[in-house]
Amino acid sequence: MKKHKIINKRTFIIILGIGNAGFLGVILWLVKSLYEEFYQLLPYGFFLWAALFALIWLGLIYCLLRPKALKTKFTEQLVVFFGLGLITGAMLVLKQIPQTLNVIVPAPPFPVSATLDIEGGSDSYFLTGVYTKKQSSLLGKGFILFDPYFDLLEETTPEDDNLDQIKGQIAKEASMEAAVLAAYQAAGMPLNAAFQGMIVYDLIKNASPSLQVGDIIIKINGQSFSDQKAFFALYDSVRENISQDNLKVTLTVIRDNIPVTEEAIFGEYQGSFALGLALYPKYQITDSTVASPKEHSSMGPSGGLMMSLAIYDALDSGLNGNEERITGTGTIDKDGNVGEIGGIKQKILSASLYGFRYFFVPAGGNNEKDALAMQKEINSSMQIVPVKTLQEAIDFMRGLNEKAN
Repeated sequence: MKKHKIINKRTFIIILGIGNAGFLGVILWLVKSLYEEFYQLLPYGFFLWAALFALIWLGLIYCLLRPKALKTKFTEQLVVFFGLGLITGAMLVLKQIPQTLNVIVPAPPFPVSATLDIEGGSDSYFLTGVYTKKQSSLLGKGFILFDPYFDLLEETTPEDDNLDQIKGQIAKEASMEAAVLAAYQAAGMPLNAAFQGMIVYDLIKNASPSLQVGDIIIKINGQSFSDQKAFFALYDSVRENISQDNLKVTLTVIRDNIPVTEEAIFGEYQGSFALGLALYPKYQITDSTVASPKEHSSMGPSGGLMMSLAIYDALDSGLNGNEERITGTGTIDKDGNVGEIGGIKQKILSASLYGFRYFFVPAGGNNEKDALAMQKEINSSMQIVPVKTLQEAIDFMRGLNEKAN
């Protein structure tokens, strides 16, 4: 009796080809999920991957159709099948292994109104930010190492993360207070704001262990001060009069709403002496009817410029008459001076991917230089607008409004 093969070699080759196409589809789906996880959308980089995979698919089809010995086709398809199978299996396994990543990746822009309740404000002003802690997978970590626009940071402890949350909230609140003060000042409108002291944002080199993040300094050696400028004048005076034999100073701080006196020690720092403190001025604003904080997960001071611009718009409703979507980044102080921030390349990338036409950056420093370099690198048509002050941003907006009209 003649034996019949259940599947002949030609059919088996076709099955292998279909399997290879399936593996490529799964790999492309995994790549797509990574782009969506870290970018929240599909940037042009994903479509380059899709084009590459399409070429591989065409190559597999060509290998199946070209006139060649069945044995050769069978060997080729079998090798590709096992290779793609191993890659697909490894990627699926790595995707199941959880990882907490300490990384700077682009975050989607969000309206200022998500973090500030602005009466009569516009939803056309946006903040840009970055993620610095993200739950992902081992596959996601590999993707970050591969992507040139992400920065992987050193691992941190839960205690460090908790402290960073506290510091981020302090910086954000200080930024909001400064944004309100700067906007009202630019609009020429009165505002009652009581200076409360200098809040400790961070303990740097040689900082006294008796001080804590969140302490509000109200006196140095028993002497009070009326504002930030007076604080630094008093601080410099005390520092100039200390001696190597006596580096001690007393600080009166508000801690948990209670005045506490702590002893601090000046340490050597860059050829001089310092207390090793990073500080923000702390204000209590009592009569701003325009802006009030809202609960939001964003942290840090980098939204100051855009918040002050959005508040000013509410005070002067004709600033952005055509509702042009505007974003940017930069710290702000009460006098409207714009300062530098971190994560600039990720913020430029995010704003460009989400279709913004204008992006404010702090002028004259590394932020401006890096923003222009990033704009060129990703071939973005978005206009980079360097500004040193809130007033310069306001003047640019007025120019846009006049051009539109």
